[in-house]
Amino acid sequence: MESPGGGRQLRVFVFIGKGADGNTLGCTAFRKLRFADAALVDASNQLPDSLTPEQYDVIIFPGGSSTKQSKALGPKGRQRVKTFVKNGGGFVGICAGAYLGGK
Repeated sequence: MESPGGGRQLRVFVFIGKGADGNTLGCTAFRKLRFADAALVDASNQLPDSLTPEQYDVIIFPGGSSTKQSKALGPKGRQRVKTFVKNGGGFVGICAGAYLGGK
């Protein structure tokens, strides 16, 4: 896929599971961006195995409750996020999402 500017589209994974406020500015903005291939994923059903830098460029955790987001991810999901970032994936945390990233 190409962006309107001619480059490859940004592949965005937006967490909308428990504890995430899907109406935050971050979620709303990425839903509307035409240059990004945004996947809004309810991670309460676990993060997909495809959460790799080859599949997504960045993962976004919006505002809400970092404690609830952390519980929704569970230990396995939190490890997948850490591995994603360690392997070169981007991480954007907005409000509670930023706090989650610092844990």
